Amino acid sequence: MKKITIAALALLGWASASAQYISTTEVGNAKGWTAFTADPVSKMAGYDDATVKIFNEDFSVYKSFTLGLSSNESISQMDQIVVTQHLFNTDDLYEVVVYNGEEWEVYNENSEMLGTIPSPMLMRVGEKNYIYTYDNGEYTLYALESRTNSLVSVRKLEGVRVYPNPVNSGEMVRFQLPEGAIADIDIYNAAGQQELRVVGGEGTLELPANNLGNGVHPFKVTDNEGNAHSGKLIVK
Repeated sequence: MKKITIAALALLGWASASAQYISTTEVGNAKGWTAFTADPVSKMAGYDDATVKIFNEDFSVYKSFTLGLSSNESISQMDQIVVTQHLFNTDDLYEVVVYNGEEWEVYNENSEMLGTIPSPMLMRVGEKNYIYTYDNGEYTLYALESRTNSLVSVRKLEGVRVYPNPVNSGEMVRFQLPEGAIADIDIYNAAGQQELRVVGGEGTLELPANNLGNGVHPFKVTDNEGNAHSGKLIVK
C-alpha cells in the first residue's frame, strides 16, 4: 500500500510540474495562416475576406491591406501561403492569389491584377520556384520566370525531349532539356543492362543510334542539378 501511495504522489507531482508547459494564450484568428510571406524573410500572415494582415513576431500588425475584389473573387491560398513577395517579380509589393471561379489570378497589394497562373500549387526545388498541376495521374510543371517588371510569367516545362523518336539505326538522336544542362545520359536494353553512357554539359546532346540495337531502350537523363528524367527511345 505504501508503494502505491508513493507512486500516486510522484504522478501528481509530475502533472503539476508539467502543467506550466501546456498553458496557451489566444493571440489572433484568421481564415488562413502562413509563415511564408517575403523572400527571404518569413512573417506570419492571415486574411479575412479581402483583407490581408502581416504580423510581427509579437503579433502586432506589420502591414495590412484590402484588395478590391468583385463578388465572384476570393483569396486562395497558394499551397498554404497567403501572401508572397519577390515570387512572381522583383518589385517590393506583396502579392496575393485570387480565385474567380474559373482561374487563379495574381494581385498585388494595390489591387492591380498582374496575370494568371495555372494552379495555386507551389513547389520549391533548391532556389527555384515552380507551379504544378495534377490531372488524371499526370503532373505538369511550370517554371516561374524571373521578371523585373510587375507582371507574372509562367512557362510550361515539357521534360526531356528526344527526337526523332522512333529513330532509324543510321540516324543521330538528340536529347534536349527545357532548361539547364545535361550531365549524362544512360541508355539501357530491355533487360535493364546499360548499353551506352554519354557525358554531357550542354542543354542538347546528340548521339548515333547505330550504337544501339533495334527495339525499345529505356533511358535516364540526369541534369546538372542532379534531377533525373526518364523515358523510352525506340530504334527501328
